[in-house]
Amino acid sequence: GLMSGGVTFGGSITVSGGDAGGESVSQGGISAGGMSAGEMAGEIAGEIAGEIAGEIAGQEGPLSCTPGQRLGKCVVCGPSNTRIVPTEDEECPPIDCSSVVTYRLAPDDNMNIECRVRRSTPGPSMCQYEGVCFVEPEVYCEFNEPEEVFVPYSELGECMEFSGCREDVPPDQVIAPGKSCAGGRGTCSDSGECVYLSCEDAFNWTYNNSNELCSTSDPEGQGYCDFYVKSSGNPWVSGEMNCQEFCEENGATCLGGWGDRDNDCDRENDQHSCNHRFNDTVCRCGL
Repeated sequence: GLMSGGVTFGGSITVSGGDAGGESVSQGGISAGGMSAGEMAGEIAGEIAGEIAGEIAGQEGPLSCTPGQRLGKCVVCGPSNTRIVPTEDEECPPIDCSSVVTYRLAPDDNMNIECRVRRSTPGPSMCQYEGVCFVEPEVYCEFNEPEEVFVPYSELGECMEFSGCREDVPPDQVIAPGKSCAGGRGTCSDSGECVYLSCEDAFNWTYNNSNELCSTSDPEGQGYCDFYVKSSGNPWVSGEMNCQEFCEENGATCLGGWGDRDNDCDRENDQHSCNHRFNDTVCRCGL
């Protein structure tokens, strides 16, 4: 039967409006408000058919286009009349990836800290998806390039240390008070100056009781320390030693050597090379 509002129309029951606005039921047919069941069914079917026809009329027909034809923003005609997202579109603005970088601190081959950077390159497509272009560099650009040294350790000031150089924060150099400087012969001050240690403190020269500190110079100028040293007992080489080894092992530079006159700081007039090997001699190490 035909359902409407919980009332079944069909069979042998007839529903009709009464004189007082009520309903009357009789055998042999159905009527409601003077309309027969057949008329009601026809009217309902017409309404349904009209709605379906309206929906069909509002739908787009099958896509028919030429491959490569632009159909709209970030959409072109693909094979077999399909819609595909292209890699470029005239409505997509150019995006600069030069500012999208990432930094980090890392040790170099000598275990000294340097600042490294990884740069980004343009992504494979300007279109994010159909109808939408990439606009944010952080989303569009990709980190495909190898890491490179941005600031090597050699460019870091003697009394400076890195600040920043993390993620998107570029590096800076700030004063590092208390940092060792001058090859371990000085300490960095709060103002970033290298304050030299005394010759007594800067060198390991007391490994032999016969060794002596002979003379020193103003470290603000061509600073140096003169030592009478013996090779025996030194912690660096076996057998004879030279001034180059003594100075370099203490983080200094050899400026010359002299033979001693009487196993003390009284040196001979003739200077010998820093590579001259000795059992005992006078060495000058530059600060």
